[in-house]
Amino acid sequence: MNNLEVALLEVVGFLEARRTRYMVVGGFAALHWGRQRLTRDLDLTVEVSDPALAGFIEATAREFRLSEREPFEFAIRNHLIRLMTRGSVPVDLMLGVLPYQSAAIARAVEVPVGPRTVRFCTPEDLIIYKLASERPQDHIDVEGVVLRQAGALDRTYLEPHLYDLAAGLERPEILTIYSGALKKAGLPELGPCKGTA
Repeated sequence: MNNLEVALLEVVGFLEARRTRYMVVGGFAALHWGRQRLTRDLDLTVEVSDPALAGFIEATAREFRLSEREPFEFAIRNHLIRLMTRGSVPVDLMLGVLPYQSAAIARAVEVPVGPRTVRFCTPEDLIIYKLASERPQDHIDVEGVVLRQAGALDRTYLEPHLYDLAAGLERPEILTIYSGALKKAGLPELGPCKGTA
């Protein structure tokens, strides 16, 4: 196993020992669902209730080196816990605070990593996560996922969420980026969907 895989199993072992619901997102998920690219860190979304957050951060600090001086205040403000594994791999634990994130964690799938399986977001939810970002690398990742997954994508689930995302963020370019990826993959165009509402 490589350094990232070892670090992922280390973090997942901690989360599962605490019965914390999670899913792998970010660049490592893009490597699995899309095309090869360089990534040096890990991103996971975790579900931790507000009353349990202080205890969760304390437990995390006993197991890992936290990157922020005031981790509880940082987590409250940014919905994020930053840590470093024993192998010096940076990890972002994003706190799932939206109903969509909870639903995406419930949809997560088991993916083999080394000697065990780990819960990864679905390719559809990865596309949604990536298109919520304005980083060019995330848009490149979306294209890679669409090209690799192609006809296997659950577009009846994905596209209503993308319409909602584009409207909610007031960023119509989200649909343009996705449509461009569909065209490159030789897939049918984005339909006249009106969102999930």
